[in-house]
Amino acid sequence: MYTHVRIHFFRLEYPFIRYAVSTRWEHQNTARQEKIANRGKNSCYCAPCTCSVEDFYNYCCCGARRRVGGMFFLLERPDGSPIIVAGPCWPFCTFITVPLILLVAALVSYFIIFGYGGYAVMPWWVSLIYFPFVILTLVALFLVSCRDPGMVEKVPDEEAAANGWYWNEQTSSFRPPGAMYCRECKVSFKLSWLYTKLNSLIQPCRDCRF
Repeated sequence: MYTHVRIHFFRLEYPFIRYAVSTRWEHQNTARQEKIANRGKNSCYCAPCTCSVEDFYNYCCCGARRRVGGMFFLLERPDGSPIIVAGPCWPFCTFITVPLILLVAALVSYFIIFGYGGYAVMPWWVSLIYFPFVILTLVALFLVSCRDPGMVEKVPDEEAAANGWYWNEQTSSFRPPGAMYCRECKVSFKLSWLYTKLNSLIQPCRDCRF
């Protein structure tokens, strides 16, 4: 309860929810914003080329309203919490996964469902089952890829340790039990119940010695 109260007062100091993001990324983002401000509103600032994936993020940020570490907020609530968010691997999902699903679905439809390739034509009712499954696959991919994965809010108060929270050096914040820091996303996440349960089942196998 105390931790929730501290989070509430911590929010009053910032207009949006402040997540436990990498302090190194925060410093780099602040320096970039200062360079943009110094050049003036009418000038265009281009980030220097680093020959890394950051160049792709800087020049093609998929229309994000705000960036938090490696997470891109496409749609957010008034308090700053994301409604639709894309992770750092969104280019792979957009240009590889989705086209691959659509391509396979198109090939199966052309050669098997409708039989235009000379193969036996499937019964008409097969399409009533197949196409909804394709749409369901795309919807499930969207829900998994573009929802808040459980980002942890920043709690720098040392008294949070009294509730069993752990200090995270990368974010300079305390994290609750069951939360981990992702180097690729540059944000701390609270692990889901399913991940925790699966990890507890796999852990005995990791401890086995042959």
